[in-house]
Amino acid sequence: MEACLFCPLPGFWVRRSCSAVWSVTSLAGLIKAAGFLLGVDVPVVVFQIGSFTAHPLLTLPLSALVGILFFMAGKGLWRIALSYIRMVTKGRVKLNMIGE
Repeated sequence: MEACLFCPLPGFWVRRSCSAVWSVTSLAGLIKAAGFLLGVDVPVVVFQIGSFTAHPLLTLPLSALVGILFFMAGKGLWRIALSYIRMVTKGRVKLNMIGE
């Protein structure tokens, strides 16, 4: 099996989930930008932070950037979770050795 460039685990399901993480936000930005270029307003797709609302053509790069940032944050949190699981497992093994 091939490994995903962004994930520590091999497997088809991992590669599919990696691409789905940031492509959903990019797809929404692409729909908004294409709608603007075609003269169609897509009111359900809005890039808004506080009172700032991005221009429809700026929505695509901003949504891709935010999607990548969320992906990187998720990858970091996944690594933290794995290290926590390893740490707890080592502690459990030590406790089992003491109890025997």
